[in-house]
Amino acid sequence: MLRTRIAKVAAVSSLVVAAALASPVVTLRSAADAVPAYSVLAGDAGWQIAPADAGRLRHGDGVPTREVREEFLTFAPGGPQTAENMAASRPLNQDLLGRGVRMRTIYLDSVRSSRPTVEHATWLARLGGRIRTIPSLPTRMILMDRRTAMISVSSDDTAAGAVLLTGQGTLTALYALFETTWEAARPLGEVVPTDPNGLTGQQATALRLLAEGHTDEAIAKRLGVSHRTARRIASELMDRLGARSRFEAGARAVQQGWLPARS
Repeated sequence: MLRTRIAKVAAVSSLVVAAALASPVVTLRSAADAVPAYSVLAGDAGWQIAPADAGRLRHGDGVPTREVREEFLTFAPGGPQTAENMAASRPLNQDLLGRGVRMRTIYLDSVRSSRPTVEHATWLARLGGRIRTIPSLPTRMILMDRRTAMISVSSDDTAAGAVLLTGQGTLTALYALFETTWEAARPLGEVVPTDPNGLTGQQATALRLLAEGHTDEAIAKRLGVSHRTARRIASELMDRLGARSRFEAGARAVQQGWLPARS
């Protein structure tokens, strides 16, 4: 069931990410820390990785992408990608896929309404990349060859820095998280289904966040949408539930079976 799978991902993701960040790491915060041959470009939409270029390295963090031989997996939150970041990432994507590296990327459902991002994802798919989307993601993350992981120091500010993880136990947990999330996500070319209550995964996630007391700003970040869109989604859900407040919306959602009762 769609809602059950998405709820499962939400329940375990924060714990796995917190445990990963608590493990021994190498923190990458500036261009001075970067491996010269590679760079991560950090912008408003988060990271995009491209071959290093001193003229383009902005708040760069190093990651050994040229050493990748088999697999490159990505959580890409933040919603629609910027044209600059998509263009900057193309040379690396072409290089990896051209060398036969398997690429799987999970975006947020919100990118489905962004034509440039969909076109970029379609381009990746033509080269052999696989793309899926899901309502929310715990953080920005890259997994390489089951040997290295790169994860944001802060899920709220992906430009703040990143850590490289190599511990086998940590990598095993992060790969399990990716696979669970991948199974819950939907291929970009498929229509996003609704649950028995007529809610899309994005709406169900927004309702859960609403019931947990998150602000419109926090909900917008998690869904990768604008504040205005987050307010609209929250208002529509409250109207459907006949609720006058967020607290009442959460209570009514539980009463009507839209959300599980808290234990």
